[in-house]
Amino acid sequence: MVNLGYSSVEALRGLLPSLDPKDMDLGEFREFYRYAYHFTRDRTSATLEKDIACALLPLVMGNRSPHTHTFVQFLEARTSNDNMTFDQWNSFLEFTRAIGQDLSEYSDEGAWPILLDEYVAWYKDRP
Repeated sequence: MVNLGYSSVEALRGLLPSLDPKDMDLGEFREFYRYAYHFTRDRTSATLEKDIACALLPLVMGNRSPHTHTFVQFLEARTSNDNMTFDQWNSFLEFTRAIGQDLSEYSDEGAWPILLDEYVAWYKDRP
């Protein structure tokens, strides 16, 4: 505890709320989100396995985006490209901030990774 710069349990307890992702501001959350990717992936791989990404996204995102659940469904339904790149991981976070639940802000001309373009097509085609 002292190594962390806290001299009492009460002082340390005051830190705990700031460690909860739902209480982080956007900059802090973005750092946490990126860290989660690097911490979780296999150190011998530059990408995150699909099943790990599908388990990790809801844990990290919480209720920050209405797209998390459907994006995970989309990933689980895919039969190709089982790994998620760091660019795709980061772009999903930016996508959730820029594109509303109804996808009305989405443009085919946008510079999103193909994975997100495919997600939008899948989302619009589902029953």
